[in-house]
Amino acid sequence: MLTRLDDLLCHQLARPFENVSQSDPNWVERIHFPVVSTDGGTIIDVGFGYYPNRDVMDGFAGVAKGTDVRYFRGSRALRPRIDEVFVGPLRWEVLEGLQTIRCTLDRNDAGIAWDLLYEASFPASGEEYHEHWREGRKIEEQIRFYQMGGVTGWLEFDGVREEVTPETFRANRDRSWGVRQPLVPDPTMKTHQRAGGGIYTFVYIQFDGWAVQHHRTDDIDGNPTFHFAERHLPDRIDTLPGLAHTAVMGPDWTPQSGTFTYTDDAGESFELEWERTGTLFPTGGVGGYSGFRDFRQGLWMGEEWLDTGSLDLADGDTFRELFGLFDFAATVRCGDQVGVGIVECIPFGAYRPYGLGV
Repeated sequence: MLTRLDDLLCHQLARPFENVSQSDPNWVERIHFPVVSTDGGTIIDVGFGYYPNRDVMDGFAGVAKGTDVRYFRGSRALRPRIDEVFVGPLRWEVLEGLQTIRCTLDRNDAGIAWDLLYEASFPASGEEYHEHWREGRKIEEQIRFYQMGGVTGWLEFDGVREEVTPETFRANRDRSWGVRQPLVPDPTMKTHQRAGGGIYTFVYIQFDGWAVQHHRTDDIDGNPTFHFAERHLPDRIDTLPGLAHTAVMGPDWTPQSGTFTYTDDAGESFELEWERTGTLFPTGGVGGYSGFRDFRQGLWMGEEWLDTGSLDLADGDTFRELFGLFDFAATVRCGDQVGVGIVECIPFGAYRPYGLGV
């Protein structure tokens, strides 16, 4: 099938653009776009998945104000509109590559809507290609890039519209593509457990004029099994090969506060102190990472499936049902500078440095 993408000089296979290099159903392109207010009181979270070997495009969008969450999520047949990024009322448009993006959510039953224009503040930066094999099968082969910036437009929540400006909101984005192991196990495949335990941390932090991003997995003893960290400046990106982290964990095994100490290539270190603001978004549940309420990334849900809802994360039963991947809004300090960030900190089993499960 030919699409408008086939008119661009960007092919890497002698096939139409709808075809990828392999038939693995877990081949996916993903977009993640978390936006946080500078006072830490509001999170806007957006995600899309493009599954050419499943003929699926899915997406989610939501707003958290404190523990009050409203969300939309949906799935559609990818073809024939393979060259448009939309699911129901949610749409993503690249106006200028690596610089300007428009994200819109039309009014819907969740009571949220927006029109946001993202402008990059820093250069985009990509992780190195990586792959992972298990028992003769490639279960992961992917690459991703990150970028942080400002956002302009408006947000509606329960009929109340507020202005969004680069001074009041900071935006972050993550683009990945390749084979990606689903977090919800395939019941037709042999299951595997992570050995022993460990912890996963992923952060976006923005100050005025500079930012930090990292993606890290540690084993049960705190040894890194995957590490990527950088400091972003308007005219350059510094690699941060060293990272030491601490966290105060609550009785529910979610982080309350902590520190990230980074070391650059010259051996110089700096420390960021962070503390949760009280606003959190259940990215894992709403976003289809965990199979929450029958929605899972990449799952064929029919020609079109749309869902809206609201959640009270102060309710213990609801929180336990969603437990897993949360985006936490955080106030971050570096010396006398104050910034804002999104922090993900997820233990999987025991983690000795934090005294979890030991």
